[in-house]
Parts: sequence; structure tokens; C-alpha cells
Amino acid sequence: MKKYEEALTAVEIAITNADLDYRIKTIQRKAEILRALNRFNQIEKMYKEEVEREENDARKKLYQDEKTKISDYLSNLAKQNVHKVDETPWMRIKRLSATKPNYPAVGSSDWLLYTSSVEWEEQMTLVRKLQYGYNAQMPDLQQVSNIILEEPRAFALRSNDDLNKLQMLLSFSQQMRNAIGPQFSAEKIISTYNDRLKTEGWDKVRPALSVTVRALYMFTLVHLLNETPAESIPVLKKCIDVLELADKKWPEKQFPDRGATISNTFIRKLKVRLAESMSMVISQGAQDAVDLEHMKQLCNQVLSDCEKHPAMLHQVGAKFYLSFQIYCVADAHFSLSHYYKTKACEKKKDEKGYLIYDSEYLKKAITHYMYAARWYPEDEPNRSVVLWGVLECLILKGGASLNQLLDFRRDALEQDQKLAPVWGKVGDRKSEFAQSQIETIKSDFDRHGVSYDVVIPAMREVETNTVEQAQQVMDVLKKNNFTSDTETVKFISVLAKMKNDKPEVGANLD
Repeated sequence: MKKYEEALTAVEIAITNADLDYRIKTIQRKAEILRALNRFNQIEKMYKEEVEREENDARKKLYQDEKTKISDYLSNLAKQNVHKVDETPWMRIKRLSATKPNYPAVGSSDWLLYTSSVEWEEQMTLVRKLQYGYNAQMPDLQQVSNIILEEPRAFALRSNDDLNKLQMLLSFSQQMRNAIGPQFSAEKIISTYNDRLKTEGWDKVRPALSVTVRALYMFTLVHLLNETPAESIPVLKKCIDVLELADKKWPEKQFPDRGATISNTFIRKLKVRLAESMSMVISQGAQDAVDLEHMKQLCNQVLSDCEKHPAMLHQVGAKFYLSFQIYCVADAHFSLSHYYKTKACEKKKDEKGYLIYDSEYLKKAITHYMYAARWYPEDEPNRSVVLWGVLECLILKGGASLNQLLDFRRDALEQDQKLAPVWGKVGDRKSEFAQSQIETIKSDFDRHGVSYDVVIPAMREVETNTVEQAQQVMDVLKKNNFTSDTETVKFISVLAKMKNDKPEVGANLD
């Protein structure tokens, strides 16, 4: 507990001395630490219940010993995850990148957060220059919203003025496209746009509809920033309803007119965000305010969609693949674990008055926690939260041992290589093969990561399936100094073929 106390002290100092730029993230970090402490107290209480319920002295001693081990284990876990609190995450990543040339690795959580945060800051630089009247360079609302759709944690505001400027951007975009405001119902929005189609045509209605949807999504981010997820739920629902109603209303519209991948990207991510908001409400103790069956349905829809229509790396690029395939699967499993844990903990008592829990639901919760652990990148902070969740479910089942917990953890780490069938173990810092080339891969993806006319022929030509063959190809490319873009992309395609065994999506375990 000493480490937590030190962290809390550091938070107090940081809140007093931190720059305004970092104040919001600082307060959020304090909230994370307090939530962690609260979880630990809950776990201690549950273990105490188990000890009081046990009548065998030997079993009591075993419970006490296990509690001590778990306490030590959680202290070590906390030690690994407490960072400086007076800086934003991407600034910490930038500092580490200066000392470690290969960090952050392509495909890692830090890499996604860093690249998205840099793009967000570039767009916010333009947003902060907005003024009423003429603007020489108008930021693109679609680009701004896409950045934080791919990585919501990149959303950061320096001050209230940033929020005012974003509202100004929404207002300008609505005026330019003559878009309907988000205050109307989904049915009213689609009905109004359908009437306008008779006089304006699809080339004007589609951009206006896009602004309406993106404005709705931007409003939800403010609620999440203020840690009021319950307020974001109806807005996210409306956003999804608008898109799905539009899909039903105009099914004859061709993909080039509507966006070829909107159902596999935007709608998929919105459903993940909605399920995540519901999970946050449950974590705040207000599960009665959440439609649990709707939450389960959303997650299963996302998992089924990811299984039927996976994002193909050679078509969309590394960042897109990580955000709209890997994270969507992982986050959906994470939310499903909340669903099953909540169902398992519906209050029932035995004859002695002790709470009893549904072991089948707990087993499913643990299963989904482990699916999430397998799909999240190795450096994803939610992997720590997954360990807390597994631990809690094991204790609720009764008779949990630390060895069981460590077995789950070992299983998850062994399955890391299946997280994405691209670089083997995502974010792996130990593989010399991946480490020696990761910088080249990163720079090449930054330069031409979505070069379809180069990637697709390369994927057909290279038939390498083993690490040894990939090493031979790498040696040949080294001799040629990667002088040709085609050669480099061939090498990337070799890595993509190194792991064909990805974990099953596990859409529905009922």
C-alpha cells in the first residue's frame, strides 16, 4: 500500500504544480489510483467473507496465506503501472522514444496513442486559430473525428477555450453543409434528409448527414472526459440509430456514395464505445441504469462482424487494422466480461445470509477477460484491469488460489503472439528478429503503409510462411539496403504471413 500512498502524494503535488495543459490528465490519473484502491478493498472484503464462512482451520489458514500472496502480487502490479502523473500519456511515450530508438513499436498500444495524439495536436493547432468570419485554413471535421474514433484516448483539451473552439468548428461545419442539428430524434433526422433529397440531391445530403453523425459523436467525448458515461449513452444510441436507419432507408445507394467500409469501421467502433460506456456505468455501481441484454447484443454484433468481415492489413494499413479489428475484438470481449460478471453478482443469499454467485456466469466472465487479454497489445493498460477482473471472479467463485491466477496470466502471455497475425507478438521487445527491423517497418508504414498497388502484388509473389524463410528474405533485402519500395513492402508481407494462427473471435459462448 505504500506505493499507492506515494502515488497519491505525487498526484496532490502534481495537481498543485502541473501546467494547465496536463491538469485534466493529472486528475484522471488520481481517479484511476483511487479506483484501484477501491477495487483492492473490495477484494479484501470478499476474502474476509470466505474466511468467516470457512469452518475448517486449515482452510482458513490457506485463505489467509493466499490473501497475503495476492496482496503482494497486486502491490507489484501497481508498482509496474504507476507513471508520472504530471504529463499526458503521449508526452511520456515521446520521452521514452528519445532514449529507446525502437520504441514505441509498430502495433503497440503506445504507438497507436502516440501517432493519434500527434495528429490530434496538429488538428487542434488549426482549430485554435478559428475565428468568426473568414478562416484561411478550415479544419476538416471528418478528419478531427476520425482521429479520436481510432483512439479516443488521444482526445485532450488544454483549456475551456479548446472546447469553445471545437464547438465553433461544429457550428461552422453545420452551416457550410446545412446540416441538421443533433438535438432531433434519429427518425426526424432521417425523415428530414429524405425530404431534402427530392430537391437537393445525394451529393449535398450525404455530406450534411455525415456532419450530423460526427457532431453527435463529438458530444459524447465531452461526457466521457467529464467521467459522466451515463450521459453519453443516449447520444451514442442516437448516433448508431441514425446510421442504421440511413442504411435501411437508402439501401440502393452504391458504396462510393456512402463510404465503402462504414459498417465495418464507424458503426463497429460506435457500438464498442456504447458498450464501453455501459461498462463504465456498471463500474460506478449504477448497473440498474443499464440495459444489460442490449449491451450483450452490441458486443456479440461487433464480434460477429469482426469474424465475418475482418479488416485486412494489406488493404487498410497498420493503424487502421489495430484500431478497427484488434481493439474492437478486445474491447467487445472486455465489455462482455462486465456483462457476465454483473449477471453473476445479482444478489442472492444462502441459508446463512452470505451472498452467493453464479459460477457459470463467472466462468464466462473469466473466459471473456482472457479473450480480451489475448487480443490487447502487450503494453495496453487494460491488460492490468483484466488481471484485476480475473482475480475478482476467481475470488467470487470461492477457493481461488494464486496459482490459478498465475496460470491464467501465463496462458494470456503465451497467447500474445496470436493477438495480430502480423508481427508475431505485438509490441514484442525481446525478439531480435523483429527488433532489428522494427524501425524500418515503422518508417515505411509512415511513408506508404496503404500503398495498395505495391502491397497486393507483393502479397501474391511472396509465399513465405516460416521464420527461417523470412530470415533469408530479410538477408537478401539487407544486401539491397531496402532501396526499392516494392522490396520493403515484400518484407512487410513476409511478416504478415509469419503468423496465420490467430485466436478465434469467440463471438458467442452461450
